[in-house]
Amino acid sequence: MRRMSSSTDSQSAQNARYAQDTQDVQDSRLSCTLGSLTLKNPLIAASGTYAFGEAYRSVLDPGIWGAITLKSVTPEPRPGNPGQRIRECHGGLLNSIGLANPGLDEFEKDIIPLLGDLDTVVIASLAGSVSSDYTKLAARLNQYAVINAYELNLSCPNVREGGLAFGADPTKIEALVGQVRHATSKPLLVKLTPNVTSIADTVRAAEAGGADAIVMCNTFLGMDIDLNTGRPVFENTYAGFSGPPVFPLALRCVHQTAAATKLPVIGMGGVSTLEDVQKMILAGASAVGLGTLNFTRPDAPVELCAGLDQWVANKGAANIQDLRSN
Repeated sequence: MRRMSSSTDSQSAQNARYAQDTQDVQDSRLSCTLGSLTLKNPLIAASGTYAFGEAYRSVLDPGIWGAITLKSVTPEPRPGNPGQRIRECHGGLLNSIGLANPGLDEFEKDIIPLLGDLDTVVIASLAGSVSSDYTKLAARLNQYAVINAYELNLSCPNVREGGLAFGADPTKIEALVGQVRHATSKPLLVKLTPNVTSIADTVRAAEAGGADAIVMCNTFLGMDIDLNTGRPVFENTYAGFSGPPVFPLALRCVHQTAAATKLPVIGMGGVSTLEDVQKMILAGASAVGLGTLNFTRPDAPVELCAGLDQWVANKGAANIQDLRSN
């Protein structure tokens, strides 16, 4: 019995070492950098689809992710938009959430303490109605080492400019990013909207303001109409459209972004398969965000990491970044 136990223990130890060696090889092949950030793999949970990092703990170890972007936080609590907020449409998802969140005070009190055991890079998403909201958030959250970087959500309406989104005006993008840059030394990932005339102009403005990476892209503007009432489904009329149908549009936006800047690009928008992730990287993305996919396949990162690792090995590359378009 002792010999059998010893043999079993020895085999278990060998299996554990093999599993660790395999994981080390995968981490080496899939690691990527975004400015001063190093991610174990290029998959990032998109803001708004992973709550505050805890959404899928019952089905998935959050440590599988290269990074998790938290739900956007604003200085004051926001109840979100009234009326219907989510609607499935044409194979995708329309959402009009309205940045519902508990506000900065509750975020510090209740959310920050829960982030320490997330074995991955943690990115806080900052949002607001005026530029000073962003600088206030950045300055207050600087003290928390558990937050590794900020994502600036510039699709929010600027109340001082008649509701026009910050991200629609290159001049305002550069100014806002510059103000936040002065308020923090943490890496700044600037999330831009595709709903503009010139993506290149907004990308260059974010770079000029001091961005460390560009996130492209946020949702596309869409709408739906209720045939019973003849009125728009959403009280705000328009809503953000995401999911598989937008992938070709998002891929084009990522390609244009990579052509306009030397900064790392996080590509997202409709990514739902291994092939989609590969195409984002081939288009110039250093990392890839998964959003709507989290609602339908919360365990997708496990399969995608395995597929990406095999892809890199099959290509004879040392690291996935070697396959990225430059």
